[in-house]
Amino acid sequence: MAEETTAIALTDERVRGDVAKWSDLYIRPIYHGRDYQGWMLDAALCVLQNEGLKKVIQSPQGKALFIRSLQLSAASGLSLNPQSGESALVAYDGKKGLQVNFMPMKNGIVRMAMRTGRIAKIESGTVFDKDVFAPKKTSEGDKYEWAPALKDRGPAKAYFAYVKLADGTGVLEYWEKPQVEEWAKKYGNGKDANGKFYDSSAWGKSFDGMAEKTVIKAALRGLYLPELETYLEADEEREGGPEPEGGAALAKEIEEAEKKAAAAEAAQGEADPQAELAIY
Repeated sequence: MAEETTAIALTDERVRGDVAKWSDLYIRPIYHGRDYQGWMLDAALCVLQNEGLKKVIQSPQGKALFIRSLQLSAASGLSLNPQSGESALVAYDGKKGLQVNFMPMKNGIVRMAMRTGRIAKIESGTVFDKDVFAPKKTSEGDKYEWAPALKDRGPAKAYFAYVKLADGTGVLEYWEKPQVEEWAKKYGNGKDANGKFYDSSAWGKSFDGMAEKTVIKAALRGLYLPELETYLEADEEREGGPEPEGGAALAKEIEEAEKKAAAAEAAQGEADPQAELAIY
């Protein structure tokens, strides 16, 4: 039992070291939060607890994607701790093989939106079949009345997001479930060849939660908040588009660094068996 504990500790230490090795060059200069050391630990734990992330970082291209995701995370100021419900690093099988994205979650998107100072309140919810939902147009913008059924509410039928601006104006976004399903089919990550979401994917785990987040994003997109644009699209399928600027160069840099590291290890003797998780 003692040997197993030692092996886990060594692995944990190695991954934390791998994240730290990249920080000064690629991550720390753009970090936007308060606790950089805590953020790095959470990033390392994301890898340790996710087999998909471990696989992604085995190639220079995968490491480049991983570092790009860490950069988005660092700049966002959102926590990677799962208990916060603010953001996550998500690995998935995509059209070009294993991919990794930084995904702001519903709490994280709300936090970033509130941070702009232009928004006073954000509400969202899932409307079930027997609920009564009534949107209203007024001189002060959108309003709504919602009377959830007390029991036997039936299946989910729609999702809404209400944004109250700092000037008191209200904006309501309301999507029927088929609209959300169509959006998820087109943009959602973590699907098999038939378009069905894996149970382990975000949509597979919590369709209603992802649906609410999608409608919140739709409401915010209409408000022109340029500081949020990158994050509103962070968890959407974008593999058909151009490679992120500098991505190829970063992958090449990583590849060259790995060759030098391998040569140095060969000169010193047999490679460290823990080195399979290295991202430098």
